[in-house]
Amino acid sequence: MRNRGQSILEIVIALAIFALIASSFVSLTLGSFIAVDSGSEQLTAAALADEGLEAVRSVRDGAWNELIYNQSAISSSTGVWQLVGEGASETIGPYTRTITFTSAGVPVDLYSKNVKSQVDWTTNLGGAASITRETRLTNWDSRDWLQTDWSGGAGAAYTSADATIDDSTVGELKLKEKPMIWSLHQDTGGQTWNDVFLISATDGFIVGNGGLIRRWNGSNWNTAPISDTPNNLTAVACSSASNCFAVGARGTIIKWDGSAWSLYSPSPTPRNLNSVFLASPNDGWAVGAAGTILHLTGGGFETLGVLTSSIFNMTPPVDGSPVQIIEWDEQIPVCVPASDCNIKFKIRVANDSAMTGAPWPPDSEFFTISTGTIVNPSYNGQQYVQYQVQLNGDGVSTPVLHEVRINYK
Repeated sequence: MRNRGQSILEIVIALAIFALIASSFVSLTLGSFIAVDSGSEQLTAAALADEGLEAVRSVRDGAWNELIYNQSAISSSTGVWQLVGEGASETIGPYTRTITFTSAGVPVDLYSKNVKSQVDWTTNLGGAASITRETRLTNWDSRDWLQTDWSGGAGAAYTSADATIDDSTVGELKLKEKPMIWSLHQDTGGQTWNDVFLISATDGFIVGNGGLIRRWNGSNWNTAPISDTPNNLTAVACSSASNCFAVGARGTIIKWDGSAWSLYSPSPTPRNLNSVFLASPNDGWAVGAAGTILHLTGGGFETLGVLTSSIFNMTPPVDGSPVQIIEWDEQIPVCVPASDCNIKFKIRVANDSAMTGAPWPPDSEFFTISTGTIVNPSYNGQQYVQYQVQLNGDGVSTPVLHEVRINYK
């Protein structure tokens, strides 16, 4: 007869299967609880974030100019929603709510703002979590008091205004223009002055009979350097503080260079000149008696010039002398383009004063750095040295060389 009872092995296997099944049920149950808990946290945080935006809308509806913070919290302690203050945040149980504001538009739109409501918390499992809600608010429910016409005067367009206010033009409110007044500055004792020209508020000239000239210094007319003519001067004009012309009787033309007046000679006409005008430093017009019209042209500077120096004896020892460094002091004007204006040098050396067998080097060997360049040793061992300097300008102004120094041993 067969044994129908269970063996110990079967019992053990059955218990193990039961334990696995029970463990699975426990895991499923715990997972459900965790999911429910996490979902509850998310719903609470979302509600708080939404509430933050709604509270800000309520503040906006009350007064747009209360949205003045970059970051704030909200409070309803007075029965209405209000912003707490700059930099504040709000703690609600395990949650922290922060409201931030940023400007909208470029340039900044004063009538709209971007708003973000953010809620942060630590989950029951210890992790960090966050929910944000964002929107743009506008100052939609507002009105403007617009006034563009004050011309009705006091009692109509406004209540009162200073006597310095000008409201005479529709669409403009401005300060009244002061009247211009001619007053006697000084009496020169009967001297007849014929013309005046001001370069600036502190510099200018007046000219008169007998070649007299006075210069303005901002407060007084002082005697200027006497001109080279006794003839009457009738007109004066300047293009700058260093370029003026005065004209007068018998075709007289004199020029101011910034420091002295000099006579332009010979004059192209013997007739009296009555007026002069300078359109630029090198373009002007003068008119005078019997239909005389003169035109000034030219001027400026040459654009290229080369100077070859004298020959310098370095009186070296028997084996010659090394030419070690070349440097110079220069004044370079502002040119357009800047590369048009510069100063550069070449050097040559020889053992006799006639510089026999010493050609000038090619243009690729120009020295161009005024602060100094160490000369190639190939120039060493000779007795005589000579330089050639090239000045380059733009025709309007000129570079200026003040000093050149060639160092030798």
